Amino acid sequence: MRSGDQWRSEEKHGLDSVVRRRSSFKGYKKNPTNMDRALLQNLSQLANSTSKEDQREAILYFNQLTTSESAWKQCMELLLTDLALDEKVKYLCLQIIEHFIKDRYGAASIDEQMSLKQFLLQWIQLQCSRNLNQEDYIRNKIAQVFCLIFIQDYPTRWSSFFVDLMGTLSFGLQAADNYLRVLHTIDTDVTSREAVDTPAEAERNNMIKDTIRETCVTEMFDSWLFILNTFENSQPDVAGRCLQVVGAYISWIDISFVFKYNFIPILVQHLSNTKLRQDAAHCLLGIVNKGMDPAQKKELVSSLINILDGHNVLNPQNSNYTDDELDFTIKMSKLINGMGMMLIDCYNKFHKTRNEAEVVSTLTMVERMMPCIIGFLANDYDDVSAAIIEFCKVYIYTVKINNIRTVRQDQIMCSLLSTVIKKLKYDQSYNFVTEGEDEAEFFDFRKQVKVILDNLVGFNRDFVLSFAEKFVSETIPKWRYISFLDVEVAIALVYYIGEALPNSGGNLLTGVVPNALRNMVRTLVVHELSSHAHSAVKLMYFETIVRYEKFFLVEPGHLQTVLLSFVSDQGIRNVNVKVQSRCVYLFSRFIRTVKSHILDFIPSLLNMLKGLTGLNVPPQSVATPMMENKFILSDGDQIFIYESISTLIMASRLNNESKTVLFEELVNPLVQAIAPLQAEMQSELNPVRKEALADCICHAMALTSRSSKAFSAQTAMKSIGCHKLYMRALETFFHICVLGPEHQHQQKLQSAMRQYLHRMVVCLDIDIIPIVPTISSILVNANNAHSFQEYLPILIQLITKFKKEVIPFLTVSFMLIIHSMLRVLKQPVDESDEESVRDKQSLQRNYFHFISTIVSSNELILVLDCAEVQATEQLLNTVVQGAVELTDPVAQRTCFTILKRLVQLWGGRADKPSFQQYMEAIVMACIVAPLRPTFDLSDTQYTSVLTEIAACLKAVVGLRFQNLDKYLCDSVFPLHHIRAEMASDFVNALNNYDMKAFKNFLKQFVLKLKP
Repeated sequence: MRSGDQWRSEEKHGLDSVVRRRSSFKGYKKNPTNMDRALLQNLSQLANSTSKEDQREAILYFNQLTTSESAWKQCMELLLTDLALDEKVKYLCLQIIEHFIKDRYGAASIDEQMSLKQFLLQWIQLQCSRNLNQEDYIRNKIAQVFCLIFIQDYPTRWSSFFVDLMGTLSFGLQAADNYLRVLHTIDTDVTSREAVDTPAEAERNNMIKDTIRETCVTEMFDSWLFILNTFENSQPDVAGRCLQVVGAYISWIDISFVFKYNFIPILVQHLSNTKLRQDAAHCLLGIVNKGMDPAQKKELVSSLINILDGHNVLNPQNSNYTDDELDFTIKMSKLINGMGMMLIDCYNKFHKTRNEAEVVSTLTMVERMMPCIIGFLANDYDDVSAAIIEFCKVYIYTVKINNIRTVRQDQIMCSLLSTVIKKLKYDQSYNFVTEGEDEAEFFDFRKQVKVILDNLVGFNRDFVLSFAEKFVSETIPKWRYISFLDVEVAIALVYYIGEALPNSGGNLLTGVVPNALRNMVRTLVVHELSSHAHSAVKLMYFETIVRYEKFFLVEPGHLQTVLLSFVSDQGIRNVNVKVQSRCVYLFSRFIRTVKSHILDFIPSLLNMLKGLTGLNVPPQSVATPMMENKFILSDGDQIFIYESISTLIMASRLNNESKTVLFEELVNPLVQAIAPLQAEMQSELNPVRKEALADCICHAMALTSRSSKAFSAQTAMKSIGCHKLYMRALETFFHICVLGPEHQHQQKLQSAMRQYLHRMVVCLDIDIIPIVPTISSILVNANNAHSFQEYLPILIQLITKFKKEVIPFLTVSFMLIIHSMLRVLKQPVDESDEESVRDKQSLQRNYFHFISTIVSSNELILVLDCAEVQATEQLLNTVVQGAVELTDPVAQRTCFTILKRLVQLWGGRADKPSFQQYMEAIVMACIVAPLRPTFDLSDTQYTSVLTEIAACLKAVVGLRFQNLDKYLCDSVFPLHHIRAEMASDFVNALNNYDMKAFKNFLKQFVLKLKP
């Protein structure tokens, strides 16, 4: 229900704003029955007032009218008696009537209800007798008013609704238009599947449709035929609206009426009428999609094919459409797609019942349609092609799973593949410089077409490879003389086939005998397509080279050509930023695969890449810019350059000392630039430049971090002796970003520092342990959630990797960190501040994750064993409380994981007597938590929590906890008013069911207790 200030946006000319003069309707506020046209006219003066006070007054006045006991009656009188009413005043009157129907019609007297119905019928008669042409938004609003009464009164209080409405058709054109608009509104709000909002509404709508089916479908078809025969030539808009209504209603009324009234020939005839053909095609599609017996459906489609073929609409022109012709061709493509889909459905049903004669007959019919379908797919307009793609995919799949291999099928597949290649090609109008909405739509369309190619490959891999090899071998050698569009699609075909074939980059390229795919990749390489001038060709070439990177493991003789194309002005140094950026990334991927085969080229590659290193410092900075090459890379692209150099250094034949020197040349300039940049940032007053300097420092840390990508836990820095280099960098970064003076960009620097620390935990191995006390100190003294978000994950990473080594530090600092987190968690949060709420939730998760990390390790649990009893009890209290009260299922699950683990570790230990008192609290938490209103078992995350609860309870049972059954039956279940019978079943399941069975029982147990 809309309030007075929620004006209907769909009627662009309707009331949607305010009035200019308040004084003219103040009298009504004193006497609401004193309403006349002048008052309404004042209210209808649209959007001229900019005063908020005027707007408030207008809304107030309108609301008073909608709640008035008599305003709706006066509105009806004005609409029937004052023919000179302004259109906007009419609309306002209808809105007031609409509000009455929504809010008070059901409780109104019979006389009032009858007066409204009489008003609607009189309105129609008045429009026709005076030949009044209302605006569309007035006609639509009247239709809505009709529909609102229909919903409340049909079929009980207005059983003759359709008879009365059809009775107005004799009045003429306006009546017919109103009748169709009412039917359309009823479909939108009632009979359409999309109209269902609630179970009650669904039941009501089904009842209405059943009543219509039983009582007035015949009369409806009579009325539709009458309208079509009367207005198809003189008023095609009305006839078209009639076809739209037929198409909407046909989905739920008996299909026999379509045949009884011979509707299909009528609709096909309208396909030749330029004013009606779009609506006719849409209506035919609704009939085709109607559920019916497969034999009947097949006969319907067969007759349609014959009729459509006879009217020459199955082979439309392929270009130079007007807008109307294009829209009609799209509708026809959708119709043919629907017909094809229905034939496939019939084929599957006949195949399932083993009706071989019908199977063969249906397949023959499909094959007869294929030239038409391929014609629509090949249409120059992608919207036409897109409408037929669904059938093409389903057809290929059906032929494949039924293993249908005939000469005719091979011909069809060949035509489909040729068409697919054509449709994969860029359009001449594609804007490669400024890609906008049209270009994005083409890429979406290309993805859809590619699915047809995928299906063709799945149907007959060898055929597609052979066809593609021939196409590529004929196209690529001529690349200097043909359109770049043809060259790009030939390369794209090789790429897409590789995506469609399983493991195409591996097994298919490593055979002893060259296959079609290897031949195609070789063709791309030997013809030096990277030299092509167009960016689209370059990009697809490099993408394809990396897609088939394992080809070069089999034929390494082509590596030099490809590597040079990558690092030259054809790739990384290309003037086109898009080509340059993509090649930087692809090169980093490529060399990771072929690094052991390019040892001879590594020195020259490192020399070529050297000019692309260094910081892009802000202008006028005291730090010296180090980018020597004129092709300045973006910060994001530079990341991959440093990764590539790191990979090449580690793969080279150099000894460890020489490798270390190269890493120092790469990293030291970055580290040395930090101090002057930081000093300049501290003194800089311009906030924009200050932020740019902070970003530059962050980038220096990111580059240093990325230069370590060649190292791993298996290949630690210490193995070549450069661990000291990265430790010095770590100390520099840590001093500036963490221990330096507070400033507005410190959080940004700390985030960059955290990323570097994560890499160092992986690469530095045991050498990073000395940083643990410093990180622990930061966490102990933290006073905000952000610090924990930055550094706690690193500490957890360190704990997980170096368990024994960190125990001495954790023994001292673990409970201090816990207390610090609890202190921050207790800080009040503004619930309206979404970021603060998210930060607190993240901190809660980190808190319990930290505890879980400790208790999950048999070695680290010593940290808790060494803690004071009081501190341990405080920690346990927070976990039990979190298990029950948290509304975050992720953190809640972690709580129960902790409790389960502690039960397993401490539940039976004599030296942990204080823990025994928590066993009852843990059991209570397991029962209470899933019964809370926020525990939603329709959410899979909460289902996961319930699994942990079940496991926790089973862990308690495994300890033979004394008096558990008695505690449950005497203390827990009565507290929650759980019947003795259910309690007994629970105890039995807990003690006797296995874990899987108990989990399922627990879920049903909880669902029964939920309101």
